[in-house]
Formats: sequence, C-alpha cells, structure tokens
Amino acid sequence: MKHLTLIVALTIVICISGCAVHRPGGATATAPATATPYETAMMYSTALAQTNDSVIHAVIALQSLQPSPISIADAKAVLVVQQQLASVHMQLSHVLEQGPSAATGQGNQIKTLLDEIKGLATVTVNTANLSGVKDPNSQAQLTAEIQSIASFADLMVTELTAAGVLKQ
Repeated sequence: MKHLTLIVALTIVICISGCAVHRPGGATATAPATATPYETAMMYSTALAQTNDSVIHAVIALQSLQPSPISIADAKAVLVVQQQLASVHMQLSHVLEQGPSAATGQGNQIKTLLDEIKGLATVTVNTANLSGVKDPNSQAQLTAEIQSIASFADLMVTELTAAGVLKQ
C-alpha cells in the first residue's frame, strides 16, 4: 500500500511540474508575445488579399443570380480591376516575404505598390461599376469591402513606417 501511495504521489508531482503548458518566447495566457510592426503589416497584407478575394467571389455570386443585380459589363469591369489589384498585391507580397531587412532596401517600390493598390480600390469605388449594382445592400457591402482594401494598404504604410521599412 505504501508503494502505491508513493507512485501516486510521484505521478502527481511529475504531472504538476512537467505537464504545464509551455509557450514559445515565454508567452503566457495572461501576457502574450506581441507582434512587431513588420509582422502586423504582414497580417494587414493577408487581410487585404482575403478582402479582395471576397470582393471577387461576391461579384461572381451576384452575376450568377437570376435576375442578376449587376450587369455583365459592370461585373467584368470590377473583376478586371480586382484582378489587377491581386497582381500588384502578389508583387508586394514577393518583396515583403524577403523579410524586414531586405524590404527596407526596397521601401520606394513597396510604397509605390501600396499606392497602386489604394488607387485601384479608389477607381473601383468611384466608377459607375458599383452604382450598377441594383441591390442597395449588395452595393453597400461591396463598397465597404473595397474601401477596406484601401484602409488595409494605409495601415500597412503606418506599420511599415514604424518598422523602419518606409521613410516618412
């Protein structure tokens, strides 16, 4: 009986001391490791790409409805611009994937690509293509999503400036 009690006691001690949750970087449940400005910019970049993808799928879904709340010409115009935006974002991602040190030397290119993304989003919102969406709720949702793409680009500029990649 003494041996069983000793084994149970040792098992409890081992579990208490060795089975605690260990997180990388010393982070705990109450004090998470914080993201650097560069990492935050990368998160905004991902959100930008996901939002653009969402816009593309929403336009395709609207076009497939019968009757369609968006004309083929308006849907095509939006999709062409969103594809251009995706292409520019891919170029930007290629530069950013190299890491903060490599990206710092390409600050002008990064800024140009972010400005191009914002410009493409603005063109889509300001053209008659979205006003051609006959359903007001769908039109408002698409407009908000496209405007958020420009907002994500602005947030990336802020974070990349804080990271020292872009100069003020």
